[in-house]
Amino acid sequence: MPFHVAGIAFLFVGFALALYQGLQGFELVPQVSWITWTHIHFVTIGAFTQLLFGTLPQLTARKLERPGPSAPAIGTVFLGLNGASTARGRGAVQ
Repeated sequence: MPFHVAGIAFLFVGFALALYQGLQGFELVPQVSWITWTHIHFVTIGAFTQLLFGTLPQLTARKLERPGPSAPAIGTVFLGLNGASTARGRGAVQ
């Protein structure tokens, strides 16, 4: 579940950035120098990565007719995927 929430959040941010970038092209909003198409692609790639990591374990378990991953396992993978960016934002990773 945390992967799906993060994936949807990434998609929402990517959509908002793409919309703003499009409006910048028509000079309808002030130009923000850090919003580029590269940023938008990184955000959408992040969204698909989140959704992929959240969906594949359940699909694999269902296909193999086995129980899905436990909540602690999902939490560990989620922190492994997203923890570096969180720690970097706080100055822990340099």
